[in-house]
Amino acid sequence: MQPIKAALQAAKAADQLLLKNFHRLHSQDYKAKSAHELVTATDKAANLLIQKILKKSFPKIGILSEEGHNHNSKVRWIIDPLDGTTNFILHIPFFGVSLALAEGDEILFGIITCPATKEIFIAAKNQGAKKNGKALTVNPSRPLKQTIIGYGYSHSAKSLHASLTLAKKLSYCVRAVRHSGSTALDMAYLAAGRLDAVIIANPVNIWDVAAGMVIVKEAGGKILDQKGNVWKNQNSDLYAGPNTLLNKLRSYAKTC
Repeated sequence: MQPIKAALQAAKAADQLLLKNFHRLHSQDYKAKSAHELVTATDKAANLLIQKILKKSFPKIGILSEEGHNHNSKVRWIIDPLDGTTNFILHIPFFGVSLALAEGDEILFGIITCPATKEIFIAAKNQGAKKNGKALTVNPSRPLKQTIIGYGYSHSAKSLHASLTLAKKLSYCVRAVRHSGSTALDMAYLAAGRLDAVIIANPVNIWDVAAGMVIVKEAGGKILDQKGNVWKNQNSDLYAGPNTLLNKLRSYAKTC
Protein backbone atom coordinates (compact mmCIF):
# COMPACT_ATOMS: atom_id res chain seq x y z
CA MET A 1 0.00 0.00 0.00
CA GLN A 2 1.26 3.49 -0.84
CA PRO A 3 1.79 5.84 2.12
CA ILE A 4 -0.83 8.30 0.90
CA LYS A 5 -3.43 5.53 0.63
CA ALA A 6 -2.66 4.34 4.15
CA ALA A 7 -2.89 7.91 5.42
CA LEU A 8 -6.24 8.39 3.71
CA GLN A 9 -7.51 5.16 5.23
CA ALA A 10 -6.36 6.28 8.67
CA ALA A 11 -7.91 9.74 8.31
CA LYS A 12 -11.26 8.31 7.21
CA ALA A 13 -11.30 5.83 10.09
CA ALA A 14 -10.54 8.62 12.56
CA ASP A 15 -13.30 10.74 10.99
CA GLN A 16 -15.85 8.05 11.78
CA LEU A 17 -14.67 7.90 15.37
CA LEU A 18 -14.74 11.69 15.74
CA LEU A 19 -18.26 11.98 14.35
CA LYS A 20 -19.57 9.14 16.49
CA ASN A 21 -18.25 10.72 19.68
CA PHE A 22 -19.20 14.23 18.58
CA HIS A 23 -22.84 13.14 18.61
CA ARG A 24 -22.36 11.49 22.02
CA LEU A 25 -20.55 14.45 23.46
CA HIS A 26 -22.69 14.79 26.59
CA SER A 27 -21.36 11.47 27.91
CA GLN A 28 -17.67 12.27 27.46
CA ASP A 29 -15.24 13.20 30.19
CA TYR A 30 -12.56 15.72 29.44
CA LYS A 31 -9.85 17.54 31.32
CA ALA A 32 -7.94 20.78 30.81
CA LYS A 33 -4.66 20.67 28.91
CA SER A 34 -4.05 24.29 29.82
CA ALA A 35 -6.24 27.29 30.60
CA HIS A 36 -7.48 27.44 27.02
CA GLU A 37 -7.02 23.93 25.67
CA LEU A 38 -8.86 20.70 26.32
CA VAL A 39 -8.10 17.11 25.53
CA THR A 40 -10.79 14.47 25.24
CA ALA A 41 -10.82 10.74 25.28
CA THR A 42 -11.63 11.07 21.59
CA ASP A 43 -8.32 12.86 20.98
CA LYS A 44 -6.41 9.93 22.38
CA ALA A 45 -8.55 7.25 20.76
CA ALA A 46 -8.27 8.88 17.32
CA ASN A 47 -4.52 9.21 17.75
CA LEU A 48 -4.15 5.52 18.62
CA LEU A 49 -6.38 4.48 15.73
CA ILE A 50 -4.41 6.52 13.19
CA GLN A 51 -1.09 5.22 14.48
CA LYS A 52 -2.30 1.62 14.44
CA ILE A 53 -3.30 1.83 10.78
CA LEU A 54 -0.11 3.62 9.73
CA LYS A 55 2.22 1.33 11.69
CA LYS A 56 0.60 -1.76 10.19
CA SER A 57 1.84 -0.81 6.71
CA PHE A 58 4.82 1.36 7.61
CA PRO A 59 6.25 0.28 10.99
CA LYS A 60 9.61 2.00 10.45
CA ILE A 61 8.30 5.50 9.75
CA GLY A 62 8.56 7.79 12.79
CA ILE A 63 5.63 9.61 14.33
CA LEU A 64 5.26 13.16 15.59
CA SER A 65 1.86 13.68 17.17
CA GLU A 66 0.22 16.37 19.27
CA GLU A 67 -0.82 13.66 21.70
CA GLY A 68 2.71 12.41 22.31
CA HIS A 69 4.63 9.29 21.28
CA ASN A 70 7.11 11.46 19.39
CA HIS A 71 10.06 9.85 17.67
CA ASN A 72 13.06 11.40 15.96
CA SER A 73 13.20 10.17 12.39
CA LYS A 74 14.08 11.70 9.02
CA VAL A 75 10.86 10.33 7.57
CA ARG A 76 7.90 10.79 9.90
CA TRP A 77 4.17 11.11 10.10
CA ILE A 78 2.96 14.41 11.58
CA ILE A 79 -0.42 13.94 13.19
CA ASP A 80 -3.06 16.07 14.85
CA PRO A 81 -5.85 13.55 15.48
CA LEU A 82 -8.35 16.22 16.47
CA ASP A 83 -7.63 19.76 15.38
CA GLY A 84 -10.29 22.02 16.83
CA THR A 85 -10.65 20.30 20.20
CA THR A 86 -12.46 23.22 21.84
CA ASN A 87 -14.94 23.39 18.96
CA PHE A 88 -15.52 19.67 19.34
CA ILE A 89 -16.25 19.96 23.05
CA LEU A 90 -18.55 22.95 22.56
CA HIS A 91 -20.44 20.99 19.88
CA ILE A 92 -19.32 23.30 17.08
CA PRO A 93 -18.90 21.14 13.93
CA PHE A 94 -15.60 22.69 12.82
CA PHE A 95 -12.86 20.19 13.58
CA GLY A 96 -10.99 17.39 11.88
CA VAL A 97 -7.89 15.33 11.34
CA SER A 98 -4.60 16.77 10.08
CA LEU A 99 -2.12 14.20 8.80
CA ALA A 100 1.10 14.68 6.83
CA LEU A 101 4.18 12.76 5.79
CA ALA A 102 7.50 14.59 6.00
CA GLU A 103 11.05 13.81 4.97
CA GLY A 104 13.36 16.15 6.82
CA ASP A 105 11.86 19.64 6.51
CA GLU A 106 9.93 18.77 3.36
CA ILE A 107 6.24 17.88 3.52
CA LEU A 108 5.56 15.16 0.95
CA PHE A 109 1.78 15.13 1.23
CA GLY A 110 -0.97 16.25 3.57
CA ILE A 111 -4.57 15.42 4.37
CA ILE A 112 -7.07 17.55 6.30
CA THR A 113 -10.60 16.37 6.97
CA CYS A 114 -13.82 17.98 8.11
CA PRO A 115 -15.99 15.01 9.07
CA ALA A 116 -19.06 17.15 9.81
CA THR A 117 -19.19 18.30 6.17
CA LYS A 118 -17.70 15.11 4.71
CA GLU A 119 -14.87 17.07 3.11
CA ILE A 120 -11.35 15.76 2.56
CA PHE A 121 -8.62 18.16 1.46
CA ILE A 122 -5.52 16.47 0.09
CA ALA A 123 -2.32 17.41 -1.71
CA ALA A 124 0.99 15.82 -2.63
CA LYS A 125 4.11 17.66 -3.71
CA ASN A 126 3.95 18.68 -7.38
CA GLN A 127 0.57 16.98 -7.84
CA GLY A 128 -1.87 19.78 -7.00
CA ALA A 129 -4.46 20.10 -4.24
CA LYS A 130 -7.98 18.70 -4.23
CA LYS A 131 -11.16 18.65 -2.15
CA ASN A 132 -13.20 15.49 -2.65
CA GLY A 133 -11.53 15.08 -6.03
CA LYS A 134 -12.01 18.68 -7.21
CA ALA A 135 -8.93 20.82 -7.89
CA LEU A 136 -8.28 23.71 -5.52
CA THR A 137 -6.81 27.17 -6.19
CA VAL A 138 -6.26 29.99 -3.73
CA ASN A 139 -8.01 33.27 -4.43
CA PRO A 140 -5.96 35.76 -6.45
CA SER A 141 -4.68 38.77 -4.52
CA ARG A 142 -7.24 41.55 -4.19
CA PRO A 143 -7.58 44.83 -2.29
CA LEU A 144 -7.27 44.47 1.49
CA LYS A 145 -10.77 45.87 2.04
CA GLN A 146 -12.22 42.88 0.18
CA THR A 147 -10.28 40.16 1.97
CA ILE A 148 -11.28 37.72 4.68
CA ILE A 149 -8.36 36.68 6.86
CA GLY A 150 -8.15 33.57 9.02
CA TYR A 151 -6.26 34.38 12.21
CA GLY A 152 -4.82 31.96 14.74
CA TYR A 153 -2.93 32.88 17.88
CA SER A 154 -1.44 31.39 20.99
CA HIS A 155 -3.02 31.99 24.37
CA SER A 156 0.34 32.29 26.08
CA ALA A 157 0.72 35.51 28.01
CA LYS A 158 3.95 36.28 26.16
CA SER A 159 2.37 36.61 22.73
CA LEU A 160 -1.32 37.20 23.40
CA HIS A 161 -1.16 41.00 23.64
CA ALA A 162 0.79 41.41 20.39
CA SER A 163 -1.47 38.92 18.60
CA LEU A 164 -4.66 40.68 19.62
CA THR A 165 -3.18 44.07 18.75
CA LEU A 166 -2.50 42.91 15.20
CA ALA A 167 -5.94 41.28 14.89
CA LYS A 168 -7.61 44.50 16.02
CA LYS A 169 -5.60 46.61 13.59
CA LEU A 170 -6.28 44.24 10.71
CA SER A 171 -10.01 44.42 11.37
CA TYR A 172 -9.98 48.06 10.27
CA CYS A 173 -8.42 47.38 6.86
CA VAL A 174 -9.90 44.04 5.74
CA ARG A 175 -13.44 42.80 5.25
CA ALA A 176 -13.23 40.41 8.20
CA VAL A 177 -10.80 38.69 10.56
CA ARG A 178 -11.89 35.24 11.68
CA HIS A 179 -10.59 33.07 14.50
CA SER A 180 -12.20 29.70 13.80
CA GLY A 181 -10.59 27.48 16.41
CA SER A 182 -9.08 25.12 13.82
CA THR A 183 -5.77 26.13 12.25
CA ALA A 184 -5.74 23.10 9.95
CA LEU A 185 -9.18 23.84 8.52
CA ASP A 186 -8.28 27.51 8.12
CA MET A 187 -5.40 26.39 5.88
CA ALA A 188 -7.73 24.06 3.96
CA TYR A 189 -10.30 26.83 3.56
CA LEU A 190 -7.58 29.12 2.23
CA ALA A 191 -6.68 26.53 -0.42
CA ALA A 192 -10.37 26.22 -1.32
CA GLY A 193 -10.81 29.99 -1.75
CA ARG A 194 -13.02 30.39 1.31
CA LEU A 195 -10.41 32.60 2.97
CA ASP A 196 -8.00 35.01 1.27
CA ALA A 197 -5.07 34.52 3.66
CA VAL A 198 -4.22 32.95 7.00
CA ILE A 199 -1.99 34.44 9.69
CA ILE A 200 -0.85 32.27 12.59
CA ALA A 201 0.94 34.04 15.41
CA ASN A 202 3.89 32.32 17.00
CA PRO A 203 4.52 29.91 18.53
CA VAL A 204 3.22 27.69 15.73
CA ASN A 205 2.79 23.95 16.33
CA ILE A 206 4.01 21.96 13.35
CA TRP A 207 1.22 19.37 13.69
CA ASP A 208 -1.32 22.17 13.21
CA VAL A 209 0.15 23.34 9.90
CA ALA A 210 2.16 20.53 8.27
CA ALA A 211 -0.67 19.15 6.13
CA GLY A 212 -2.03 22.63 5.44
CA MET A 213 1.33 23.89 4.20
CA VAL A 214 1.52 21.45 1.30
CA ILE A 215 -2.18 21.85 0.51
CA VAL A 216 -1.86 25.65 0.32
CA LYS A 217 1.35 25.47 -1.73
CA GLU A 218 -0.17 23.03 -4.20
CA ALA A 219 -3.21 25.32 -4.51
CA GLY A 220 -0.90 28.16 -5.56
CA GLY A 221 -0.25 29.89 -2.25
CA LYS A 222 2.90 30.78 -0.33
CA ILE A 223 3.95 30.02 3.24
CA LEU A 224 6.12 32.87 4.55
CA ASP A 225 7.44 34.32 7.78
CA GLN A 226 7.28 37.96 8.85
CA LYS A 227 10.46 38.76 6.85
CA GLY A 228 9.10 37.27 3.64
CA ASN A 229 11.24 34.15 3.77
CA VAL A 230 9.90 30.62 3.47
CA TRP A 231 8.48 29.80 6.91
CA LYS A 232 10.58 27.27 8.82
CA ASN A 233 10.84 28.49 12.41
CA GLN A 234 8.00 27.60 14.77
CA ASN A 235 8.81 30.72 16.78
CA SER A 236 8.00 32.94 13.77
CA ASP A 237 4.58 34.12 12.67
CA LEU A 238 3.25 32.21 9.67
CA TYR A 239 1.63 33.97 6.69
CA ALA A 240 -0.21 31.85 4.11
CA GLY A 241 -1.86 32.99 0.89
CA PRO A 242 -1.11 34.60 -2.48
CA ASN A 243 2.24 36.37 -2.53
CA THR A 244 1.06 39.92 -3.34
CA LEU A 245 -1.51 39.90 -0.55
CA LEU A 246 0.99 38.47 1.93
CA ASN A 247 3.39 41.31 1.15
CA LYS A 248 0.66 43.80 2.04
CA LEU A 249 -0.24 41.96 5.25
CA ARG A 250 3.37 41.62 6.36
CA SER A 251 4.01 45.29 5.70
CA TYR A 252 0.92 46.20 7.68
CA ALA A 253 1.95 43.96 10.57
CA LYS A 254 5.31 45.73 10.88
CA THR A 255 3.54 48.90 12.02
CA CYS A 256 1.93 47.19 15.01
